[in-house]
Amino acid sequence: MLGLNCQSTGNVGWIPLSLRFPILVIFVFIDTAIIVCLIILSTRSSSDNGFVTVGGQSVSVLNINWNFGLLWTTLPVLVFRLLGMYWEWITNPICERQPYVDLLKNGGAVAKNTILLDYLAVPIFWRWYTGLKHRHFLVSICSLLTLVMSIVVSALSARLFAVRTVPITAEVPIFFNATFNEAAINYTVDWIPILDTVSAVNVHDGGLLGWTDHQYAFQPYQMQDFVRSGDVVTAQTEAYSANMNCSVLSNYQLSLKDVRLTITGSDRGCDITTDFVVDDMQKVYFKTSSITTCSADAWFGRLVFVAAEYSSTSATKIDNVSVLSCVTNYRVSSGRLTTLFKVGSTVPTIQEFQATATDDTRLTQWIVFEQGIISATAFNPKVNWSTSVFGNVVLYYAQKLAGPNYLSTEVLDRAVSDIFSATYLTCVAQNAFEPLATPTTTTGQISRMTERLYTVDGIVYVIVVVLLLNMITIVVAILHVNTHATILEEQPSGLLAYAAILEKSPLLDTAGEMKAQNSTGIVEKASHGDFAYTHWKATAETSGARWRIVRSR
Repeated sequence: MLGLNCQSTGNVGWIPLSLRFPILVIFVFIDTAIIVCLIILSTRSSSDNGFVTVGGQSVSVLNINWNFGLLWTTLPVLVFRLLGMYWEWITNPICERQPYVDLLKNGGAVAKNTILLDYLAVPIFWRWYTGLKHRHFLVSICSLLTLVMSIVVSALSARLFAVRTVPITAEVPIFFNATFNEAAINYTVDWIPILDTVSAVNVHDGGLLGWTDHQYAFQPYQMQDFVRSGDVVTAQTEAYSANMNCSVLSNYQLSLKDVRLTITGSDRGCDITTDFVVDDMQKVYFKTSSITTCSADAWFGRLVFVAAEYSSTSATKIDNVSVLSCVTNYRVSSGRLTTLFKVGSTVPTIQEFQATATDDTRLTQWIVFEQGIISATAFNPKVNWSTSVFGNVVLYYAQKLAGPNYLSTEVLDRAVSDIFSATYLTCVAQNAFEPLATPTTTTGQISRMTERLYTVDGIVYVIVVVLLLNMITIVVAILHVNTHATILEEQPSGLLAYAAILEKSPLLDTAGEMKAQNSTGIVEKASHGDFAYTHWKATAETSGARWRIVRSR
């Protein structure tokens, strides 16, 4: 019941407080505000990767840790539960007054729709169906929406907001503290440590050098202290790389004089000559040599690799010969480098490099580099081949790629290309970047995985539709209350109020007769008998007189 608040108006009778125009307008205003708020939050969530950043997940109050997740789960439930209570406050009087409205219809209405009907005594779960059965459509809609607000909206509102971890991007200063110095690649470079590093990374799957991947050596940069683990930084930088274009020669000539074997041939306009000693002490030969006498049209020089196996029956003492003649290329690429910063590491992990411009100008010190990498030698009694340190790394890498078939031409072609590229980028990373006295500054982008609060769109759509239906129903209720009169002059609260309604009504005598026949359950029996279809109406003997409930037929 609604208490003692009431209002009696001239033509429509008593209007409960909750159905008065200001109360209904306030509900419409709150309903509209929530709809607008949900739409704004949903739009911002879609455009800004959430509508607010969630900081710490908990706060300590009175030595008790409170999870902030309680805020965005319980607050929506509280808001919509309060709105649901407001809605029930409005709709219950609509249901309560409907039988008293039907008593004023022309000719009245059947007993089951009037004097036998109390909607508030009908459980809310099927009250909507009862209203539909009695053709009280406003009651049915209000009851159904009450059920939806109490169960569906309240339950879904707990998941109205959800936390997602998304990348948030911002501009940050980038400081380049070193620059590439080509002159640092000279005769003073110690190639043994470089080739050891190449072997560790490529043959033994060791970790990559800082500021390198398997293709490039990148100009390093520094960040300010605000960079955290897990941050992804993208900056414009330069990358240094080298590669080879190898040709497998088939038109070569072999000549053996004493124990020295000479190989001659031609590759794309460049004459090639290389030799090595052959004896029965070695099973496998892998000769590495540099040709620097080619013309500019023939790309200046070659790196030549000859692989062979010793054969005592061959006239040249070797068999299974492969000759690779390789043109080298050196490249400087400009582009966007994406790196990932990790805990405990001062050097980020390379994630991606997108080249936007390239320069294939030949390295000024290319002769020094190419002759230097194949000049290093080391004695290893455990191997069954004869070659340089560079050749050792190539053959070990080839064994990693193909196992016992490591001397096949296809495998060697890939192996020499990969190891050459790795040797160059390792040399650049370890030797060619010189510190700058004054770092150069540019702007990059930082992408940080951030916890953001989102609206769950599907739940937003459901709630908005329900709230819109509430608004439409309120408009209909305003029209209904002001156009459908009732016999009530006050809140029917307590037996005294009902006795006043039944003053001088023959319904009292009818109730007494039924009570005399059946001591209990008279309403239940009347609802299922012929009495339910008798017609009752409210009449007044004169204008302004009190209503009397009488049987019309």
